[in-house]
Amino acid sequence: MEYKISIAIATYNGGKYLNEQLNSIYSQSLLPYEVCVIDDCSTDETVSILQEYKEKYGLKFIINERHLGVNQNFEKSLLMTSGDYIMFCDQDDYWLPDKISSMIKTMLKIEEKDKACLVTCRNTYCDSNLKQYNKAPSLEIHLKEDTTDYRDTIIKHLSQGAAMLMNRQTLKYILPFPTNDICYDYYIGYIVAMIGIKYDMKESFIKYRIHENNVTNSVNSIVPHQ
Repeated sequence: MEYKISIAIATYNGGKYLNEQLNSIYSQSLLPYEVCVIDDCSTDETVSILQEYKEKYGLKFIINERHLGVNQNFEKSLLMTSGDYIMFCDQDDYWLPDKISSMIKTMLKIEEKDKACLVTCRNTYCDSNLKQYNKAPSLEIHLKEDTTDYRDTIIKHLSQGAAMLMNRQTLKYILPFPTNDICYDYYIGYIVAMIGIKYDMKESFIKYRIHENNVTNSVNSIVPHQ
C-alpha cells in the first residue's frame, strides 16, 4: 500500500541554507508525496529558490500577504497539505537519507485507528557548515531508549517540529495553534502525549544547524566542538 507523506515547511529569509535542505528532502530513500511551503514575506532569494524547486520537482508554495510569524506560518503550511501523514521541516537543516522511510515504518507499527499518533526522532547539533558539535545544548534531554511512556514523552522529552511525523488524525486535536508564546511543536507534543500515542525514537535523522538566525533560543547553551 502506498502512503502519501506531506512535508510542511515555513520559510522566512532562509535562502542561505534552503537549497541544501530541499536537496536533502528530494534525495530521500522514500520520496514525499508533496512538499508544501508557506513563505512569510521573505526579502532575500528564498522565493526564487522555491520557484526553482517548483519547476524542477513540483514543490508547492504560497507567499503570505503579511508577516504571520512561526506558529501561524506552520499552521498555514499544515492546512496546505493533503497527505495521510505529515512531517514538519525547518528551512536550514539537513535530513539524512532514511529519515522519511525509517519514521514511517515506526508510525505504521504504533498507529491505532482514530487516534492521534506522533513519531519523533532525535537530531545531531551542527555548526553552520554541518560540522557536528561535541555535546548537545544543556537543555536537551536524551531519553535512553525508544519509548511511548507517558511520563517520558510529556515530561522528559521536548518535542521539536522538524523531528515530527504525525498522522492526519492528529490535526483534529491540534488546530488551531495557540496565538500566545507557546511554540507550536511543544504544544503538539504535549497534546498528543496526553490524548494519543507519542513515540520517541532515539535515532537521529537530522543535522540541526546552529547559526545566528535560529528561532529556537535554547541553542544559546551549545558547547562548541573541538
